[in-house]
Amino acid sequence: MDAITALEVTLKAAEAAKEAKENYSKIKWLFHYMLPPIKVLIVGESGSGKTQFLASIRDKKEFVESRTKVSNTKTLVLPNGRRVEFCDTPGHQSLKTERGRNVNEIANGKYDGIINIVCYGYQSAEGIDTSKIYHGGVIKEDYLKQNRGKELKQMQEWLERIYAESKVKWVLTIVNKADVWWEEYEDVMTHYEDGSEYNANLQTISRVSTISMLPYCSVINPLFGMPMTIVFGEKMKYAMYEQFQQHLIDLINK
Repeated sequence: MDAITALEVTLKAAEAAKEAKENYSKIKWLFHYMLPPIKVLIVGESGSGKTQFLASIRDKKEFVESRTKVSNTKTLVLPNGRRVEFCDTPGHQSLKTERGRNVNEIANGKYDGIINIVCYGYQSAEGIDTSKIYHGGVIKEDYLKQNRGKELKQMQEWLERIYAESKVKWVLTIVNKADVWWEEYEDVMTHYEDGSEYNANLQTISRVSTISMLPYCSVINPLFGMPMTIVFGEKMKYAMYEQFQQHLIDLINK
């Protein structure tokens, strides 16, 4: 075999290997796609940004921010082909009955994971009088503390339904609205991490579910339309999205 013929054989072998690898990747992706979807319940206080969160992971550029009054389901296909089915729930206290129907299904083993959307008290609300919560262009601490208390109260609705038989493998806390609280990063993370009342509540299920937390930004948007200093950019927002996506893959593969 001369040098030219040998080179041709080598090139054909390389092309065949590349094609085989690409076909294997496609088959593997299709195999993952055909598996039953991972079912995830989205919970969180009204105004924490649950609808915005779902819009951001589905690459929707435009959405209308409004109160979720009924549960709805949306599906995300991960890069590896796995389908994740998210069930969004209404967060407002007046819609507790509707939300309860979804929460009750936790005990029945319907959900593989739970994502709790929190925002350090920076909840939005319809028709609110901003003059009562802003002082000198800064949101009053009393308003934030009140909302953080609501987060703690609402999480009891679903925490008490998680036990070994409920089959919830993981609980992920998404600390949303990073664009609003980014300058308070250390205080915000400390509020939800080890030693906090929030984390102490989560530790009650740590034997049956993996617990984790991520900062997140669904959309860069002034709270209540009030002026804000921009210290958070689109690159940081996208980096958080990529981090979330990889974290979700890791949780599913455990």
